Amino acid sequence: MIKTSYLIRVSAIVATLAYLASSAPESGEHGHLFRQLCELVNLAERPAPAKIIDAQAQVSYLAIAKLNASVAPQSWRDTIASKTEGAAHKQQIASAPAQPAAPDPREEYWKQAAAAVKDSDTRRQILQTAGLADVTEEQLANYRRQLNPIAEHAFQALQHVTQLATGPEKDKANDALKALKIAAYGRDDFTPAGAKDTDCKGQDGTGTTRQLLCGAPNTDAKANTIAQFMLCVCGVDGTDNNKLCESSQSSTAFNPSSTPEQVLKDLLSKCPQPSPKTPATAAEVQAKATALINAFQQKGKDTYYGFYTGTGCSGKSNQGICVMYKAGTKQELETLAAHPWLSQLQTAAKLLHEHEQALSKLAAVEQTIAAAAKTAYALKSAAIADERHSPASEQKQQADKTEEKQPTNSNCSDTAKKTATECKSLGCDHDEKENKCKPKAGTEDKVAGTGDGAAGTTSGVNCSKHTKKEDCEKENVGLAQGDKAKCGWIEEKCRDSSFLINKQFALSVVSAAFVALLF
Repeated sequence: MIKTSYLIRVSAIVATLAYLASSAPESGEHGHLFRQLCELVNLAERPAPAKIIDAQAQVSYLAIAKLNASVAPQSWRDTIASKTEGAAHKQQIASAPAQPAAPDPREEYWKQAAAAVKDSDTRRQILQTAGLADVTEEQLANYRRQLNPIAEHAFQALQHVTQLATGPEKDKANDALKALKIAAYGRDDFTPAGAKDTDCKGQDGTGTTRQLLCGAPNTDAKANTIAQFMLCVCGVDGTDNNKLCESSQSSTAFNPSSTPEQVLKDLLSKCPQPSPKTPATAAEVQAKATALINAFQQKGKDTYYGFYTGTGCSGKSNQGICVMYKAGTKQELETLAAHPWLSQLQTAAKLLHEHEQALSKLAAVEQTIAAAAKTAYALKSAAIADERHSPASEQKQQADKTEEKQPTNSNCSDTAKKTATECKSLGCDHDEKENKCKPKAGTEDKVAGTGDGAAGTTSGVNCSKHTKKEDCEKENVGLAQGDKAKCGWIEEKCRDSSFLINKQFALSVVSAAFVALLF
């Protein structure tokens, strides 16, 4: 259906344009109509609009995926490799994480990225590009944590591009070109060199005479393409022989029943080459269609394009060299608007507009993914900053501060002579008799200093004095059930209970570290 604006415009033309009587046109006087028609047929000869493709977006996203593969843990890389290298590789990495039952939509890109960074040189180069050649494992972990949301954002954007590239939008540019071809010639496979006589006879091939093709009062023209308009307003009449459109056009009279395609080929060859040699735009097609409608004039209840005095568009200068349609009622206006030369121009304009909107969306999303890739390769400073605020780092910093504040008994037990002031600055007491530092009361090293049962142990017994197992175990005689043993024969020595405490503590630390490695 034609847009309401076109019905209003055509109605306004019918109602307001007066018939302008004139003498027969001279040679060249339809040149302005010929140029207008040439511009319309040339729309179909212009280059095709840019395609909706996701190639550039794929490149940008794969750059992120390659970086992701390069910073990923080895277990992750092994899992992805198993998906690309087959069962033999899977047997080598039986400890790799289990694969999900349903394939992840990102998996195909992960495979491509893993294949691209399979060799160590490529991976090293990617890490260098991102400034990650000399980072710590903790920094790399922080980098991965910050890279994940960026990669996911880029993936979702890529999905949108893929929908554009594979959805209905991908065909609209080609469909618009087909519509322009049909408006110009009646078929989308038309070429000037391959013009046929059926291309010159109008709707259903019923325009077998010039007047039937081009129209008469109260009778619609059979002409339904722009090329047929060209025949009606430019074709030479056998009586007048005026070359109305172009000075070098053929002198052969136009007769739809006698090789009309030769006249059409000649006229099309006289059209200027398409200019500019760029794809047609929706606005351009719309403007040219509007200009064509506005060029129609009114005679009674009929509207015509070209020159008319009376009788019909027979090609004779004393009758009409024109195209004429009925335009006295709403129904007649709708019928006029349904002719391919107008309806297909409208369709082409609509499709081109939708295609241009899709291209605009594509460009915006491509920029988004490209920006994400740029950000992904510039995360090092953020990762290092994030490391300073990570729980592990903060715990280490706190431990360092505590260690700095806590005086060590080794300083206080130093045998070097020191004054009371010097000992105080070390957090120690001063032994006036020996003129040296000593640990403050209650801060003696009761664990670390008793590894072999030295004096001052928690048991109150010097276990290390015993050299035999039976003597060592006698120290525990008389202890109530549940009391902690004073001494024990361990590693061929008699040791006190503090050694057991230290031994158990060391084992617990090692166990905790092992668990941390597993998880």
